[in-house]
Amino acid sequence: MSDNLPANIMDLAKGLQQSASVAASGGAGLYMKFAKGDWTYGAEETDVEDKSEWAIHPEGFQHGWIAWGDKAHGNKGQKLGEDMVPATHAMPAKANLPEVDGEWDQQVAMQMLCVSGADEGTAVVFNTCSVGGRSAYQGVLVEIVKKIQANDPAIAPIVTLSKDSYKHKEHGKVYTPEIVVLGWETLETLNEWVAEYQESESAGMLEADDPVEEAEPAPVVEEVVEEKDEPSPANTRKRNRAAAKEAKAEEPVPAATTSRRRRRK
Repeated sequence: MSDNLPANIMDLAKGLQQSASVAASGGAGLYMKFAKGDWTYGAEETDVEDKSEWAIHPEGFQHGWIAWGDKAHGNKGQKLGEDMVPATHAMPAKANLPEVDGEWDQQVAMQMLCVSGADEGTAVVFNTCSVGGRSAYQGVLVEIVKKIQANDPAIAPIVTLSKDSYKHKEHGKVYTPEIVVLGWETLETLNEWVAEYQESESAGMLEADDPVEEAEPAPVVEEVVEEKDEPSPANTRKRNRAAAKEAKAEEPVPAATTSRRRRRK
């Protein structure tokens, strides 16, 4: 397992299917990323709504490698290759990866479904090769392992997406992603939510954009991004949240929506 997770994670995770109800990384949902202190998703880099809640699918964890071009080879930002496997499988050996005109970096991925707020019903894949991103991935997975060890059926974390920061002697204030666990749900309940959103035209899950055509975001390394202690500029993202909420209010709301997020573990 990557990032020195407990050695018994392989045995603990045998009960989890390799194929999630939310399909494999890159095949369902939009790409999510964390850059310069902001969580965004999709080709238009839509801001994640503050304090929105997201369900992480325990069957959707992956680890492996990704290769990007670099300035030295004149292909910076070009994706050259990727080798990802479910987290229940052994990490692919770096020595077996093909040679590329760039560098192979360790990458992890997880699948999330928004269950509250303006983004409700949105499915995303968060993949990252940064130290901070891998640390956040590891933290969530370790908590899931603890639930499995305790024979607790509620192994699907409900989280909110936040950030932390530290001072870098050269780059000033540097942000790192934080995934804060708020509660837990059973895998059965999570799969029911997935089915409900897939069936609901008003939720629009997975149909808003074509995930195959969306370009995978270039690697983000939070630790070398310079951020100063200045007020952040006004939000200039594509979404006008007020308009989005107004439009959403005019749409018919499925009966199941009002009670979907009631039970917490």
